[in-house]
Amino acid sequence: MKKTLVVLLIAMICSCAQKSADEYYNLACDEEDKGNFELAIKYLDSSIKLSPTDIHSYNNRGYDYLELKNHALAKINFKKMIVLDKKCVGAY
Repeated sequence: MKKTLVVLLIAMICSCAQKSADEYYNLACDEEDKGNFELAIKYLDSSIKLSPTDIHSYNNRGYDYLELKNHALAKINFKKMIVLDKKCVGAY
């Protein structure tokens, strides 16, 4: 019984510690403002993992890759935006 209670308590604490996709997106925006594009991309990766249809995260990650002169990865993100929304002007 004690072991079950401890496991349940640990699970509750861990689940509360996880950030949401929006929180990761906001952290990425903060890092972009500072010019830390590599870190911003890591936060956007986490945001996309939690919300794989969030066009804004793909958009930002695409522009972050452009800032890093990685045009191939930027293009992948913009293409994903088009797959999600063919009318998304920003992706073109």
